[in-house]
Amino acid sequence: MKFIIYFLAFVWVYPNAQGQCLTNGTFATACDAEVTVPPNDACPTWTDGSNGTNNCGAGWIRSHGSPQMKKTTVVYEGGTDTIHYAFMIGDQFNQSEGIFTPYTFSQNQQYTLKFVYAAGSSNGTVSAFAANGLQQNVIQHCQETPPSISSKQLIGQFTATVSSQQQEATLTFIANNNFSQLWIYPSAGSSLTQLFLFSVQACPTCRSDQVIYKSGVIPGGNTTAGYIDVGSSAGTGGFGIVTVASGQATTLVASQQVTLLPSFQAVVTAGGSFIAQIAPCVSDQQMNSMPDRYARMKIPVQFGNADQMLDRPDVNTEKSSLIKIYPSVSNGVVHITGNRKILANADVSVTDGAGRNVYRTHLSGDADVTLDLGKLAGGLYFVQLRNGSQAFTQKIMINR
Repeated sequence: MKFIIYFLAFVWVYPNAQGQCLTNGTFATACDAEVTVPPNDACPTWTDGSNGTNNCGAGWIRSHGSPQMKKTTVVYEGGTDTIHYAFMIGDQFNQSEGIFTPYTFSQNQQYTLKFVYAAGSSNGTVSAFAANGLQQNVIQHCQETPPSISSKQLIGQFTATVSSQQQEATLTFIANNNFSQLWIYPSAGSSLTQLFLFSVQACPTCRSDQVIYKSGVIPGGNTTAGYIDVGSSAGTGGFGIVTVASGQATTLVASQQVTLLPSFQAVVTAGGSFIAQIAPCVSDQQMNSMPDRYARMKIPVQFGNADQMLDRPDVNTEKSSLIKIYPSVSNGVVHITGNRKILANADVSVTDGAGRNVYRTHLSGDADVTLDLGKLAGGLYFVQLRNGSQAFTQKIMINR
């Protein structure tokens, strides 16, 4: 049986797709509750809802290592703002920390992603993937090799450069498959990179390319473009009636407009189908005009440099006002200051990125403490002060 469909210049105009944009890219619902996990309780990360804790990941999940959700106050020309951000570390040995979140990427659809970030310690590279099959990791080391998954596509990479101000990067790609996750992690060309990720925007965006079928038979399968015109009167040099492959599934997917002209007819036999549809998209202008709570950060930010963000205690948190371990980047001299009752008779330990204990001391007094770690090799370490049930851990990097 044949089904014959004739078309008289049907035109679809694209609908709004802002509802399909990433909704948790500002980490606004994150909280700064943390837990330290193995090895040797040296890897701080956010609580994830297990064991009766709050899930502080704002919809983001650990893929590997021990990323953190942090909070700080940023000073602007017009005042101050308290922001949440994701903090990750990557090194030159492909050991890093990563995060992912559920997000739908549809095959053959174009997407644009925008990142606002800063970098500390040394320059590095940030990779973003569309993926399937990622799961929350069981932390074995503070930094780990990214998991190997078979279903992923590199969205792109951008350079995180150490700077006193935030930076922006934009990546655009066309998904070659259907994916359900957005995955992000840093790596370093040399030494170690600290990534401060303030926001991520991701939206299906409108393509500008055009496909014209003006003679013969439209091939079966999917045709995707910004604009699709079908019929012999489309363009120049067309002739006859344009048809579809009658026994096959034929789908036209445009992000802007599909035009089916009178010189086109679809003859569909059993087992075949014809679909013309619009893939909702967001224009560049729409994406740029979306509310962005970090827009004011385009005014020079007065936090000095990204490393100093770690040296500041989290704002309005009781725990951070008790003990401060700083600086986060050092030549080996580390200071511990804060509540005298906690400092008194506390134990201090230092572990490396693999969880090995490399330094330990007991504090007999209640005064501020300066540690001399100058004999340790350059690299990432975790300084922990523990007094009874209270523990305070800070990542530091020793530069050589």
